[in-house]
Amino acid sequence: MDVSIDTDHSYGAAVIRDCNNRIQAIYLAQLNVTNPTLAEALMLVCAAEFLVKCKLRKVLFFCDNVTVVNHFNDYAGETDHQLLNGAAEGGREGAKDKLGA
Repeated sequence: MDVSIDTDHSYGAAVIRDCNNRIQAIYLAQLNVTNPTLAEALMLVCAAEFLVKCKLRKVLFFCDNVTVVNHFNDYAGETDHQLLNGAAEGGREGAKDKLGA
């Protein structure tokens, strides 16, 4: 997963691979944020929602933004779904997603 920041929006991409490291899908999103940390967090949430729709249950996320990783790790547990839903609601309006395989 990674993001690219532009002057008035950002783009995110997540590559979904199977246990043999074969690409199964690519998830792309245009996000209405320009803060790199917020874009990484929002992309993580958008990718997670996509994976839920794909009915994938065992997943690993790779994120190079230590602030995002620490934040999500700090809140691991019962509140996971509430936090993901709250973050998704905040950015969903600006996220236009596209799917490719």
